Amino acid sequence: MSALELLNRPMLDDDVAATARSPWALQLRDMVRDYSRASLPVMNGGFKYSNLKQGDDQILTCGPYRLWEYSSLFLLHDSTKPWRRFLDVGGAASPLPYFLAERGIAGRAVDLQPLLVAVCNHVAEVRGIPLTAEVADVTADDVRTRPTFESFDLVTCVSVLEHVPPAGRAALLAALFRLLEPGGLLYLTFDYGDYVEHDDYRGAGGAPSHSSSSISDLAALCEMLASAGFIFAGNDPRALPADVLALRRAPHADSVMRRYWLNSGPFDAATPLRAVAKYAMKRIVPVARAGASRYQHHNFFRMFLRRPA
Repeated sequence: MSALELLNRPMLDDDVAATARSPWALQLRDMVRDYSRASLPVMNGGFKYSNLKQGDDQILTCGPYRLWEYSSLFLLHDSTKPWRRFLDVGGAASPLPYFLAERGIAGRAVDLQPLLVAVCNHVAEVRGIPLTAEVADVTADDVRTRPTFESFDLVTCVSVLEHVPPAGRAALLAALFRLLEPGGLLYLTFDYGDYVEHDDYRGAGGAPSHSSSSISDLAALCEMLASAGFIFAGNDPRALPADVLALRRAPHADSVMRRYWLNSGPFDAATPLRAVAKYAMKRIVPVARAGASRYQHHNFFRMFLRRPA
């Protein structure tokens, strides 16, 4: 079996092109575009990554890395045994919980950012989809003991783990295990590499900001997951070939980062090139900085895990 076919692994160069062909990725992009045309905001971690001026390619919310993370979930989609209840942790107002709820799967999104929770509840109400959001910490008892959903057969946690202080990651994974019903699936993605960034982000109750750090020790994370009780659905990522485990730089990092930089100006990705060429020339220095971007220092990793039946 080639590395491309393995479930639990980092992103590969071929995955970027694959997102352009994936029917799930195309449906996700279409949903985001339809929401945008209806003036329904779709966020991606806050305004920093969701400036609402994305153009037809939705580069900020549906860039190739996010599309890979979102669409990879459906590698384990089984139409004969559809998911019934899902929990999304740390992704309120992002495309994935909307996408699942649009398919009739009852869901809850929990987040520490009140703005994203408010946006998510507004969109869900307008769309009439079975999704609610709340400001909550899943490591606390309040979410786990609510009677509406005592457990979930699907939990998603997309690019959240790196924002959790290392000392709190074991508690988060243990909480996700408790929230899953026996046989349930945890879909986990995270930044994989050596990137560290200071966050201005403050959680519920004014919790202090902290540095985000990519996961660099894969073996330690796997041990943490095993201690929580999880088993891998598919391959054990620790057994991946050394050259695959060494992929700690996002595929096509330079070209993707330049698209992000160019999109941050007073135009969007649908603006004709001739109209932005003069502006872009003034940005030669900042665009060149894309070569030193965070994508040079971390890749994206996906894992599929189950709570044993």
